[in-house]
Amino acid sequence: MGTPRIQEIGQPAAEALRLDGVGFEAATDAGPLIILDDIDLVIRSGESVAVLGPSGSGKSTLMMLMGGLEQPSRGEVIVDGQSLGGMGEDDLAVFRRGRVGIVFQAFHLIPTLSALDNVAVPLDLAGIPDSRTRAAEVLKSVGLGHRLTHLPSKLSGGEQQRVALARALAPRPGLLLADEPTGNLDSDSGRAVADLIFAATGTGGATLILITHDEALAARCDRIIRMQDGHIVSGAH
Repeated sequence: MGTPRIQEIGQPAAEALRLDGVGFEAATDAGPLIILDDIDLVIRSGESVAVLGPSGSGKSTLMMLMGGLEQPSRGEVIVDGQSLGGMGEDDLAVFRRGRVGIVFQAFHLIPTLSALDNVAVPLDLAGIPDSRTRAAEVLKSVGLGHRLTHLPSKLSGGEQQRVALARALAPRPGLLLADEPTGNLDSDSGRAVADLIFAATGTGGATLILITHDEALAARCDRIIRMQDGHIVSGAH
């Protein structure tokens, strides 16, 4: 594991993300179920961080809170210096534009749109000019310049994940969240997607948070956080 990519010698990197006393509970017939409990975590700008843990440990819920896709039951989530507490869904969606890119294990591509349009439409919604030109450039950078007009159904699993990655990277976010991005892929496709993620975040200086079960993939990050039963058991600092 290395040091955060953009950290200057003798100067601490700025905070990309902070969680203070964060907890998350889900309602069940038997009462509240604690998913996350008292999470304190700081991630520095430019750092690459892997989050490891067994299924049910709270990894994906943690990522959802970091991206403002869920609100904590208690505590505070601060992204890029701004607290997400109290924001409505529309405000959170606006906040994420250009700041936060998210790659899911399920690709979540729009099936009726081409690869190019799947990447360009979010850029249009964010008001980014020359959206189709930028979308084409990013797709070319992930090796899909020859597949711009193809629908998701005509792409392999690895190609669909690269489209999803291009969509997340196209706005040039400062924070990239990736939830098991290689989990549905064969080993060769998974390795190629992982290489693209690390290359893209390394070049752009973005902060990377990678949710994974893969120890080898996690070892490529600057830091490994391990979770168990809704708690961080190592790597929080």
